[in-house]
Amino acid sequence: MRREIQLPMVLSVSLAIVWFFVPAISYKSSVYSLDIMGFGFSVSFLNLRNVIYSALPLASLGYALVGGALPIVWRTKYSLYLSSLSFALSGSMMLTSLIYVERYMHYAGYSLLPSPTGYFFIYSPVEINVGPPTFLVFTLLGISLMNLWKGASWMGRRLTLFERTIRGLERGDLKGLLRFLKEINAPFTIREWGIETEGMEIRPEGSTDKINLLFPRGKTRIVIGKRMVIINHGHDIKVIDHKQLIKYLFNELGGKETKVLVEEYAE
Repeated sequence: MRREIQLPMVLSVSLAIVWFFVPAISYKSSVYSLDIMGFGFSVSFLNLRNVIYSALPLASLGYALVGGALPIVWRTKYSLYLSSLSFALSGSMMLTSLIYVERYMHYAGYSLLPSPTGYFFIYSPVEINVGPPTFLVFTLLGISLMNLWKGASWMGRRLTLFERTIRGLERGDLKGLLRFLKEINAPFTIREWGIETEGMEIRPEGSTDKINLLFPRGKTRIVIGKRMVIINHGHDIKVIDHKQLIKYLFNELGGKETKVLVEEYAE
């Protein structure tokens, strides 16, 4: 999975955790404080603390989580549109929470203080502090817009299937080769010694069944090493590199035009 898609999900989960402990925006004075938390508003006066639960911060948090999960669950370009919209709604809900506090909980230097018996105003000039959750929400919006603009491929060029297969072969890994064979619609069978496909046996270096020059089998034998590839067809032996091997397999097994590079989000 691309880093561009993983990053928003990681940040949105981090937001969900951090916002329940650190306020997004706080109003503080020497005796009074009001914090906009993920569950609502936390109001403290001297040693008295009260919580006012609100749907606005919860909606902001919910939209952020949905925006992070959408491109993972639904891997199309349309999920990027919905993800950006979801993060925009998350930011707007946070701003609406701030407007609500400014409109209904502060007036002309007076601050609203909830109590077990009701509400009353105290005169306590406050200063506003912005916390990490606010920056996280708008960072998520910026990343989602970048994903939408660049098709979720701006943190480095995405390798083609051709390039990924070669890198795997250089590490002695045949899993990438299996994906390549699936992509070109070539039938194959996985054996304990390697891969068997149409008229070919593909084995990793160090296979116990060696190439026999005197009594060759009818199938083409391909032995893949980390530096070179040996192709044994009858009495004919070729030594090629991994790039030439992929081209050879594509020409022999592809049969028709195949889309080697599949882009999930930018189509």
